[in-house]
Amino acid sequence: MISEMISPEGAWNLHFSRHLNEREVLEVVNLLQLISEPSVSGNEDSRKWRYGDNFSVASAYSALETKDLLTFPDKHLWNSKVPLKVSFLVWTLCYSGAPTLDKLYAAGMVQDSNCLFCDQMVETNEHLLIHCSYVFEV
Repeated sequence: MISEMISPEGAWNLHFSRHLNEREVLEVVNLLQLISEPSVSGNEDSRKWRYGDNFSVASAYSALETKDLLTFPDKHLWNSKVPLKVSFLVWTLCYSGAPTLDKLYAAGMVQDSNCLFCDQMVETNEHLLIHCSYVFEV
């Protein structure tokens, strides 16, 4: 099992069920850089966490810090005062994951990618929630 996941040269040997798109490839590269190189001794697979002696949630958050600011606003978003649906929506918007018309157009599911509210620009996450004049009025 482990010998199948790690090549004789010591590199990861990942098998995906489908071809990854460009963004997913970059995410896999970032993940592999974050978890470092595999090390195999005998039949055991082991990892070395490069942001401290042992892995902890605190060390993971400190790894995310950039000039004392977290790259993701976790404390404001994932708390009990914010409804889970709202937290999930904001989380998807932070990573441009909301199903806007630009993504549906790229997938060939719609014919027009213009904003349904203002019909002036392409509907993206940024346009819909920041720049759309109609949504701004609402």
